[in-house]
Amino acid sequence: MVVDGSGSMVELLGDKSRWVALREALLDNTAGVVRALDQVHWGLALYDGPVPGGVAILPDGGVLMTSVPPATTCPRLITVDPKPANFAALNAIYPLDPLGGSTPTHMALMSLSAKIIGAHRSDTDHKTTVVLATDGAPNDFCATGTGTEVVDRRPDVIAEVQKLAQAGIKTYVISLAGGDHVLSEHLEQVAQAGRPGQPAFIPASRTELIDTLREIATVNPTCDVALARALDPLRACDAAVQVAGKSLTCNAADGFSLRDENHLRLTGSACAEYQASPNALEVSYPCDAVR
Repeated sequence: MVVDGSGSMVELLGDKSRWVALREALLDNTAGVVRALDQVHWGLALYDGPVPGGVAILPDGGVLMTSVPPATTCPRLITVDPKPANFAALNAIYPLDPLGGSTPTHMALMSLSAKIIGAHRSDTDHKTTVVLATDGAPNDFCATGTGTEVVDRRPDVIAEVQKLAQAGIKTYVISLAGGDHVLSEHLEQVAQAGRPGQPAFIPASRTELIDTLREIATVNPTCDVALARALDPLRACDAAVQVAGKSLTCNAADGFSLRDENHLRLTGSACAEYQASPNALEVSYPCDAVR
């Protein structure tokens, strides 16, 4: 998740601010997708940049927030590396208010792309997906140092997303642009660069954000399931595994096996059922089987 932390994220999405709606879609204790889909390796990068001349109203219409000190770097990045069962770490660093600065989206992606590409593998076990959620036109006040934006950074955002695509990494775009047709068109172009032929997601509420994130996170899920703790290989068959309430047999054609100490592998019909309903999987194992 690459999330725009600029001041304009205080604008409304339904009955909540864009920032709060996105935070709750990810991290709400009951409805949030991070807890519900904790087998997904969720990571997070919040970003913003300095404000020009210390003004209170930003050129994209956002209001400078005062609960977080202004950015002194461009971009300012607050990150958590992806891993399963990552709720606590993400919740701890995701503030209740936006960071409040400007929107150097191109620089955030530039700063993150080498790390993202380095962590990506082309096999089915570690495919990386980027989800960019933004509502502001990209800008770069590090370069200008004034309140007047003189460089169009939209092509730079597209170029960074194309770089990820060339490395085999899809970028999904969650457009929070509201009624800004120029920005909406730009985010559609970014979405096409990230996944040719596929539009940006344009949610209108927290509920639609949750549905969008679920859809993105469960597209063609692998049948190798990450475990929160390493399992002793000699105790693999002590695990209790169910899909949609049906108990699976260890090392069976339509059951499960231990791929390695950190992953279970579902096979046959169990794999198909899991791909159709990832949230229907339940795994438990004795405490003394954990390394």
